[in-house]
Amino acid sequence: MMKGVAGEAQPAVGQIACSMTSVLVKRIRATAGDDKVAELLARAGVDYSPDYLCDLGNWVWYDEAVALFEAAVELTGDDQIGRRVGEDAVRQHAGTPVATLLRSLGSPERVFEQLTQAATKFTTVTELRPIEVGPGRAVVRATARAGFRRHRLLCDYTMGMFSQPTALFGLPPAAVEESCCQLRGDDHCSYTVTWDAERAAGAADPHQVITALEAQLTAMTARLDSMYATARDLIAPDDLDAALARITERAATAVRAPRYLLAVRTGPGNQLQVHHRGYAGEDAVLAGRALLEGDLHAADDTCLVAEVRSSARSYGRLMAASPAGGFFQHERELLEVYASYAAAVLDTATAFHEAHRMHTRSLALLELSQALAVTTNGAEVARVLAEVVPAVVDCDRVSVFLWDPGDEMLRCAAVTGESDEIVRQYTVSAADTPKLAGQVANPDAEPQFFYRDTDNEMVLELMRRFGSEALVAVPIVGRERFHGFLNVSVGTTPERLRPRDDLLESLASVVAQAATGLDSARLMERLSHDARHDNLTGLLGHRAFHEAIAEQVDVAGEGFALASIDIDDFKHINDAHGHPVGDEALRRVADALARTVREHDAVFRVGGEEF
Repeated sequence: MMKGVAGEAQPAVGQIACSMTSVLVKRIRATAGDDKVAELLARAGVDYSPDYLCDLGNWVWYDEAVALFEAAVELTGDDQIGRRVGEDAVRQHAGTPVATLLRSLGSPERVFEQLTQAATKFTTVTELRPIEVGPGRAVVRATARAGFRRHRLLCDYTMGMFSQPTALFGLPPAAVEESCCQLRGDDHCSYTVTWDAERAAGAADPHQVITALEAQLTAMTARLDSMYATARDLIAPDDLDAALARITERAATAVRAPRYLLAVRTGPGNQLQVHHRGYAGEDAVLAGRALLEGDLHAADDTCLVAEVRSSARSYGRLMAASPAGGFFQHERELLEVYASYAAAVLDTATAFHEAHRMHTRSLALLELSQALAVTTNGAEVARVLAEVVPAVVDCDRVSVFLWDPGDEMLRCAAVTGESDEIVRQYTVSAADTPKLAGQVANPDAEPQFFYRDTDNEMVLELMRRFGSEALVAVPIVGRERFHGFLNVSVGTTPERLRPRDDLLESLASVVAQAATGLDSARLMERLSHDARHDNLTGLLGHRAFHEAIAEQVDVAGEGFALASIDIDDFKHINDAHGHPVGDEALRRVADALARTVREHDAVFRVGGEEF
């Protein structure tokens, strides 16, 4: 032993982290009081204080941990205390960053998958290794390292601990069964942990993801309110145009000249903004373009030009012009000061508008997530996309084309804006263009930008039909599967759809959610199909039979025919030849029935050998 700073005995090297002993001490204290904690330590013969044992950063020896558990059994008469402490070891982290970290793994099975690495943070005498992990079930092997043996109370502790990860996801404790044990002569301990897989899947429901997004959005809104207040202080009481106009006017009072021109590019599309004094309207716009292109940069002493530039970016130029020239050096310096004021205002306004844009986009993406969470088919996903995307991307029209693998064709599933029925009925087959066939074979999520000068005749025809000046076709790809295209277009100002980081980011966010929504919709459609069909024969099943009977009773005007078929002595086939042969016989019967009936008839398998 070595002495710590406070004179307390400490192990030179520990083997069991005090995360275990802290739970034991706290349990004794809560149920029996501090006096019993002192008696526990005395019975165990360990030379530590309760504070030391409750400090999660400390360690003790394996024999000391065993002694503490054995003393606890003697003190309380509870031979299950090891398991109870194991349960408490996980519960104590409820509401802490540890619990948040574990929940971020996404599911109980992911927690069990991480055991091998996590165990080394708490013990050096036992190796935990997940052998089999899947939804609702995990098999974990615990092996004492060389020189150690498992102890009954520590086995109980392990079982208690393994029962609780499910509670982090709002589920009941898991069932834990020890099938092998070193104490019984096996070479390792083996634990089988089971829980309700369906309820666990519900814990990862998209609605819970939306709830988390809403919490983040609330925090973002609070931060935005603070940002808006700061921006108002900087450019108050006017908007950006007024602030820039005011800077231009103040420059005019500081630098003597008949003409002043402030030309900057701002906003997502780098639109030209011009503020001036001494120019007519159209002349100012032309002069502003010339100033930014460098044509009016001071070639002589008739113009004084300062760059409107901050550490973040270059916005444009501020110019004072006088045919007589004759600017003083201090006037150049003053103009540069006013140019820096303009850059500061533009930085603030850019940050303000970017924050507002992000806020608006976040709201739209949240709305998209909420809407997609309840969609059950591809058509609904397409409709939701068409409605929400204009709030995320600056565009005039949205269309969604979905790929039909059966017909090998793209079909327009949804469209916004003014359009004729021809657009809604517009289809593209894989045979029409090699690019589409290539996209289906090897999905590529890279957006494709098209303008009126494109040489792609098919896209150009689509743009003409939509009246588009620019169009971006974004492949909807998820899990290496091609779902279709999201098309956004503008009828004016094609610069709005020039490639830039914020546009690409917005499109990527939208199609990622769209792909997830389409995957979920296909899963729902498949589950619906599976719920109505028999998985052995492919025929309609028991549920579909009762639905069909109810429908016929309601609508049949002249009655309907029902044939009930039961294969006699079918059990003899299974008994004599085995179930695989019996299954094949059922499939052949099903195929024969399906071939025999008329096109509008239906065949159901409603029991083992009943049709």
